[in-house]
Amino acid sequence: MRVACVGGGPAGLFLALLLARTGRHRVDVFDRDVEGATYGFGVVFSRLSLARLRAAAKDVMDELLEHGVSWQSVEVRARGATATSHGHGFCAVERRAMLRVLRKHAAEAGAQIFQPWPVESTSAVKGYDVIVAADGAASRIRRQMADDFRPSIRCGSSRYVWFGLDRAFECMTFLLAEGPHGPMGAHVYPYSRTASTFLVEAPEEVWSRAGFGAGESQPPGWTDERALRYCEEVFASELGGGSLIGNGSRCLGFAEVRNERWSASGVVLLGDAAHTAHFSVGSGTSMAMEDAVELTSCLSRFSDVSDAFMAYEAARRPAVAGIQTAAWASSQFWEHLENEAGRDIDQTMLRLLTRTGQADLDLLYRIDPGLISKGRRASTLESGEATIAVPSGRGRPWQREQPTAALVESHEIDALEPGPAGTSAWAALALVVNGATCGAEAAQRAGRDLAELRRRSPAVPVGVYYRAQGTESAQADFTRAAASATALGQLTRPDFVAIGCTDTTPASQTMQMTLCDFVRSTLNLPTIYACLPARLGHARTHVEAARADAIWVIHGAP
Repeated sequence: MRVACVGGGPAGLFLALLLARTGRHRVDVFDRDVEGATYGFGVVFSRLSLARLRAAAKDVMDELLEHGVSWQSVEVRARGATATSHGHGFCAVERRAMLRVLRKHAAEAGAQIFQPWPVESTSAVKGYDVIVAADGAASRIRRQMADDFRPSIRCGSSRYVWFGLDRAFECMTFLLAEGPHGPMGAHVYPYSRTASTFLVEAPEEVWSRAGFGAGESQPPGWTDERALRYCEEVFASELGGGSLIGNGSRCLGFAEVRNERWSASGVVLLGDAAHTAHFSVGSGTSMAMEDAVELTSCLSRFSDVSDAFMAYEAARRPAVAGIQTAAWASSQFWEHLENEAGRDIDQTMLRLLTRTGQADLDLLYRIDPGLISKGRRASTLESGEATIAVPSGRGRPWQREQPTAALVESHEIDALEPGPAGTSAWAALALVVNGATCGAEAAQRAGRDLAELRRRSPAVPVGVYYRAQGTESAQADFTRAAASATALGQLTRPDFVAIGCTDTTPASQTMQMTLCDFVRSTLNLPTIYACLPARLGHARTHVEAARADAIWVIHGAP
């Protein structure tokens, strides 16, 4: 099979060497840049992603690691304090060194590499059985075939600048600082024994107040020297005498790329051309290389190209969707750095370690037993836990021997009878609202329902219960849910907001966590994390991390 790979980055080169090693494919790589040209500095791999890639090409990954560094700790520095967590395995390598190694192995395997050789459209690579678009987040091939792939691109509300630092930090380090125009953060990790990646991120309004415009209007190789000097001043106390290094470093907004389809007419998307995930989880390059592993396997197992493409997408899409959801949740921490002001450093560390919604306290304590000594507030958790009953809809679901709280659907309000002298059989009542569909009209209707609940039970707190729902598009889901929560809070001002899940998928659970944090920090409403008993560990984690004030354990369908 003749394969044209458009793009000579890590994804394209790794695919080329893997395909060429099978001995069944002729692979030509077309790289628009001259050899040795690249933007960015270091590439980071987690312990798990490294293991998966070593299973596909152990010799290649081992050689990469010879040029890189590894570490086991994560550190947070903020407000003059430092917190460290151990047991986290990462490694990193300089991007230029990585490309050299991949290019060498691809050529040794028999792949042909043409550079500089820009390819603007599929017409430039006619005659191939397969065309792989590995030409990055701004893929020209994807743009040409937009009607087939149907891409969607969403940008977050923060901006970042990618620098290097001529000094090696010891481990993955997160820096939080208060600059002259607002809060700023930096993601720092070593990629050699003498240098580090130093990525600075801040809410867009901070860059705007500082006078920095959008870097997208500048050519790719342009470095904003004024932004470099500005960041050196903000983080001067952390640079240890080192200097920041520019390489196409300019203020950019991160674009999350998704596509409805990953293949069409003999063309298949790979890596950033198919999907991107916010850099704060460090998965972009490893995701792209894992794409290459799966596409190689599918092209080798299926004689029909269309079948191979379908199998490739079916295998990779769920994994990618999970990472994108986690990465989006991580991005929310950095977009709202103002929420971290004044926090205890250990709580900031916990919020960072759990920002994706994938890790809970129990897992973190297994990784790093030393975290236990850093102030787990068991008394707060115990006093914050309560039981909430779900009405069955049959008979009188409100009666219970030891009541605490009840969920009330709009159509069930008439069944709720006040107790003696206006008291209630329940300690609290929560009106059920679908967070995914609650617009302005629904918020007004909910306001009327809340008023009726308060009339019937004036002696108890009356709040709202949101059913959080997440899909592959976390950003769009959150935008709708946050807007409805804001409208409801402004119209009705409930006594509390309880947030649960419609299901136990990671996407819905991540949405639940993020919406809790939003309601508590932005709307300043008492927030309750509602969960089934099996999710109590995550609930305790988010109370400990100050994303919620209390826990409701639901007995019944959520």
